[in-house]
Amino acid sequence: MRGMFGLVGILVTVGVLVWVFSKTQVPVIQKGRNAQDQAAQIAGLDADRRPVGESITLAASPPGQKPYVEVVAIIAGGGMDLAYGLRPLDRIVAVGDVGFDAIGGAMPELVIDAYKGPKPLTILRNGQRLELPRDRNLALTPPTPAPQNPTPAPGTN
Repeated sequence: MRGMFGLVGILVTVGVLVWVFSKTQVPVIQKGRNAQDQAAQIAGLDADRRPVGESITLAASPPGQKPYVEVVAIIAGGGMDLAYGLRPLDRIVAVGDVGFDAIGGAMPELVIDAYKGPKPLTILRNGQRLELPRDRNLALTPPTPAPQNPTPAPGTN
């Protein structure tokens, strides 16, 4: 019987230690993970810790045209795809609130720096001007593509 009380005492002590650990150390571990994610973002790394510059190919506009940076190619599921939802042939005309015409030319490096910021990108897509926000929470899920040919509602011709 004494052995049983000793065993129960040990189990209760271990239970209390686990409970105290979960209340004091788990929040510290979670804050450490958040800090690592922020440091990776500032370093320009995506969720898989790859440089975001490797997930996109950019080209500056030709001289004599209004400055923009064009998305030549983008890796689906890469850092820039998940963070902004960029597509090939998107023309980036501003990073944050600074347009490329205000700085005297297009600079692809600023687009990569926008990821580190985080700053929104202003783009031209199919003739429409769009602002793509950079939200770390949204970066974990790919954007939903818009329907190409929406069907009209019945009776609206």
